Amino acid sequence: MTDFDSDRRKLLKAGGASLAMGLAGCIGPFADTQGVPGTTSDDGEGSESEDGGDGGSMSPQEQVDDYLAEANGYDGEVVDMTGQESVTIENGANEPDYAFGPAAIQVDPGTEVTWEWVSDGHSVRATDGAEFDSGIENSGFTWSRTFEETGVILYECQPHAAIGQLGAIIVGDGGGGGGGGGSNADAQVDEYLADANGYDGSIEDMTGQGSITIENGSNEPDYAFGPAAVRIDAGTEITWEWVSDGHSVRAVEGAEFDSGIENSGFTWSRTFDEPGVILYECQPHAAIGQLGAIIVEGDGSSSGDGGDGGEAANQVDEYLADANGYDGSIEDMKDTDAVTIENGANEPDYAFGPAAVRITPGTEVTWEWVSDGHSVRATDGAEFNSGIENSGFTWSRTFEETGVILYECQPHAAIGQLGAIIVEE
Repeated sequence: MTDFDSDRRKLLKAGGASLAMGLAGCIGPFADTQGVPGTTSDDGEGSESEDGGDGGSMSPQEQVDDYLAEANGYDGEVVDMTGQESVTIENGANEPDYAFGPAAIQVDPGTEVTWEWVSDGHSVRATDGAEFDSGIENSGFTWSRTFEETGVILYECQPHAAIGQLGAIIVGDGGGGGGGGGSNADAQVDEYLADANGYDGSIEDMTGQGSITIENGSNEPDYAFGPAAVRIDAGTEITWEWVSDGHSVRAVEGAEFDSGIENSGFTWSRTFDEPGVILYECQPHAAIGQLGAIIVEGDGSSSGDGGDGGEAANQVDEYLADANGYDGSIEDMKDTDAVTIENGANEPDYAFGPAAVRITPGTEVTWEWVSDGHSVRATDGAEFNSGIENSGFTWSRTFEETGVILYECQPHAAIGQLGAIIVEE
C-alpha cells in the first residue's frame, strides 16, 4: 500500500463517524432496499464475475493484508474454513466499530457463504474479484452466495466502508498471485501436467488418509500415473504400485527421490512430511507424457534437535541413499511403545531391518543381532555405541526427544549397513 493510500484511508476513517451518523438517519426509508442505488432484485442475487480478482504479483495473503490493513476486526489472520460446505459471517458485529466477523476467511470452491446481519444498516458489496451487492438491510437479515471459482474476493459494507467495515474471502488457493516468489500450487501442477497422460485438469483430493496408492504404468501404451495429480496431508505415505514393466518414480522438483526402474508387481513408498508441490516423472516414459504431481498440505514436522534442521524424510533419504535394505520407505512404528530392529540381516549385504523407522518420543528401540560382528553406533542426532557383538545379542535405547537419529554398523558402514530413526510427536 502506498503512503498516499494509507494517509487517505486514515483520513476517511477519521471522518467516517460523522458519515455513518448521517447514513444511520437516512437508512430507515430504504429498509426494504427499494430506491437504494446498487441494490439487487428481490432474490438478493448478483451476477458472478468470471474471474477471481486480479492480485497482480501479490499472493492471496498479501492481497488480503493490503485491502484489510485498516479494517475493523482484522488482526492479520485468515480464518481457515476449508472443508466446510457452508459458512456464516456476521455482518455489523462490534458496534460501533462495525466489522465482518470474521473479516477474512479461506473456503473451498463450491462453499456457500451466508452473511447474517447482527445490527442495522449494513450491506455486502464486492469491490474486487466478483460482482455482487446485497443492498442495505437490517438485523436478522441473511444473504448467501456460493463461490465456485478460485480467487480472492474483496468486499465491503457500503455504508461503513469508510470507517473500516471491510472483508475478504480466499476461495481455494486464491487462484494465482506470486507473492514472495512462490507459485500457486494448482497452477504449478497444471503447467507441469499440461501434456501428461491421464490428466484432465482435476487434482484428486486424498486428504484425510494416512496412506494412498498410485498406479505406475497404467493405460498402456499411453503410460500414466493413476491418478496423475493428488492432494494429500503432510505425513501421508504414498505407495506406487507398478502395473506394467519398465517404469520408475523420479522427482524433478520439490523433493529428491528415485525408485529406479522396476517391473510389474513392484511397490515403492515414501512419506511426505512437509507441505509443498512435488513434481515427478517416470524416467523412461517422461517424454511421452508419464508425469505426476503431488500437493502436500498442512503443517510440516520439524526435525527437532536431532538433525541438521532439514526436513526429516529428506535427511533420511540423503543418508540412506546407498544403504542396504532401504527402498525409500520409512516404516511407521508410532503406535508401538517398543520396536525391534534386526542387526545384520540379509547377509552378506548386511542391513538393519527395517533400515528406517518413525517412532514417538518415549519409544524403546531394541536391536537384535541376527549375525556376527555388528554394532549400533550413532553418527548424527544422538550419542551411543553398542560395541561390536555377535548373533543373539540385544541392545536397547529409549528416545525421549524429537529429532532425526542417523546410525551405522561400524564394521560394515562402508558396504551400506546404515539406519535411521525419526522421532516425532
